[in-house]
Amino acid sequence: MDYKVYPVLYVDDDRANLVSFQYLLEDRFLILTASHSDEALRILETGRVALLLADQRMEAGLSGVQLCAVARDRFPDVVRMIVTAYTDIHTLTGGINDGQISRYISKPWREEEMVATLQMAIDAYHLGTFTKELQVRLLKWEQLSTSSFVVGHLLHDLCNPAAALHDNLSFTVSRLPGIQDALREASPALRATFGEIAEAITDAATAAQTMVERINHFRQGETATIPTSGVTNLERVARVAVAIVRVEVKKRAAFVVEMEARPRVQADPTRVSQIVLHLLVNAMESIIPGDPQQNQLRVSTFATSELGGVIIEVSGPGRGTPHDANPFDPFPSAAGPPQRGLGLAVVHDLARAIKGDVTVTDTPTGKRYAVEFLLAQ
Repeated sequence: MDYKVYPVLYVDDDRANLVSFQYLLEDRFLILTASHSDEALRILETGRVALLLADQRMEAGLSGVQLCAVARDRFPDVVRMIVTAYTDIHTLTGGINDGQISRYISKPWREEEMVATLQMAIDAYHLGTFTKELQVRLLKWEQLSTSSFVVGHLLHDLCNPAAALHDNLSFTVSRLPGIQDALREASPALRATFGEIAEAITDAATAAQTMVERINHFRQGETATIPTSGVTNLERVARVAVAIVRVEVKKRAAFVVEMEARPRVQADPTRVSQIVLHLLVNAMESIIPGDPQQNQLRVSTFATSELGGVIIEVSGPGRGTPHDANPFDPFPSAAGPPQRGLGLAVVHDLARAIKGDVTVTDTPTGKRYAVEFLLAQ
């Protein structure tokens, strides 16, 4: 990796230290320097800095730990370190524990150790920013592809009733002339009323025809085929999903994770991640908040001779009401809090589209959510 792409900001009120630091390391790193905390903050404002390295004891302005604390709040992606010639362990330990600094370097430092430390810090910065960028890309892709999939699903469901409405209205319009002939001898008021009705039905038939044409147009260009190729480590995907929802789950239930099985399944990793995460969110939101000590959410993986899957079990008095209808109904009638995950109907369809299956069943103590896929060959 080219470490000179990631600027290192060294802050020290001793001009000699700044000069020697830059002289020794500028052939391997992009070094920026500042002699005061205010100057350092102005450089940080540019958004160019990957690593902040600050001297702890400076005569004016903020101390090293104080500067790192400000940087943590205003520039959280920047890796923060302290250089100190003093053994102020209490201050430095507090800074590390509070997340203000990642580590400290004692003076006098050796060149080889400093190079290794800077490389490690830049590696951490690169990994963090790359991970965030990847998450944003995946989220945008997921939103677009999922929205497109849902639109396609709805268009499919709307097509038949829209076509039936159009056909019935067209049939009615075709009979209007005959009814008009039959009303030749009727009163002027009745003929006027019929004229208004005929006009309204004709307009409705035209609108229905336009609606059917638009639905067919969108269906022809609806979403690209959902990827089914690839191999997914299901245990790894489940652990990532668990990490995402762990904090929210613990507000509702005890969280038990048991993933001894590590099946590799034949399905696209992004799609599998999406399905497992939203299934977990649905399971979490089936628990009524308020008494986490009395409820439990358990996540486990399994593998058979042909299938691999994830099981999510919810139990306890706050598990909500049993299913009294199809849990995959796209339009459930039961009232409840707003859902943050995709509905079970969409999750089920996403799984079926990549040759998987989702089941939701009531158990004596709660609910059981499961997703399974074919094992990779």
